[in-house]
Amino acid sequence: MPPRRFKKKSVRKIVEKRVAKAIEKYEKTRADSNNVGGSGSTNTGGTQLNPKDEQELWTLTLKGDDIEAYSNRFYELVLMCPELVSTKSKKIEKYICGFPERIKGNITSSKLRPSMRQSTCP
Repeated sequence: MPPRRFKKKSVRKIVEKRVAKAIEKYEKTRADSNNVGGSGSTNTGGTQLNPKDEQELWTLTLKGDDIEAYSNRFYELVLMCPELVSTKSKKIEKYICGFPERIKGNITSSKLRPSMRQSTCP
């Protein structure tokens, strides 16, 4: 006897429940990791800016050769603190600032726009 086929409506409900559960688990994990330092504040996705996230964005650097982890964390922080890197050129400049000098030379052009020539990297 072949297995019973689910209706689209039933499948949609199952998927929605699992996605909601996964999002809830992710939000709980994020809230727990934000409170590890004891700051007592969490970023709930609104306009509230978490000072720890702002500080981490300004000090984020590439660790080893894990560019994927660096990129993922950079984009998470940019989403949480959009006013700190409001334009595309600021995002690019801040992203490049996190790389060590040996990599920066390979990814930056010798003909940068005038606004990008004076780097604001710490």
